[in-house]
Amino acid sequence: MPGINNLWDDAGSYRPGRIEGFTHTPTERWLEDRLCLLPLSLRESGYSVKINTDINPFKAKALAQASGPKLLPSKAYQPNIFKQK
Repeated sequence: MPGINNLWDDAGSYRPGRIEGFTHTPTERWLEDRLCLLPLSLRESGYSVKINTDINPFKAKALAQASGPKLLPSKAYQPNIFKQK
């Protein structure tokens, strides 16, 4: 979706329960002034992100548990960074 999106948590679901998009020129301009995207070169032919990794179900579960409890409330996280001063 274009613009800025709120993804609303749907407890127990992998996907968000609702997505709300909005376009608000001052907010978008604020983000554009603070974000910088850098172009990357193409990966070499045959490159694999899985080379030299040791991923297995046990380690994946340990990583998920280490992430701790849900950090976000059941509704979309909306910090007050867009407040006008």
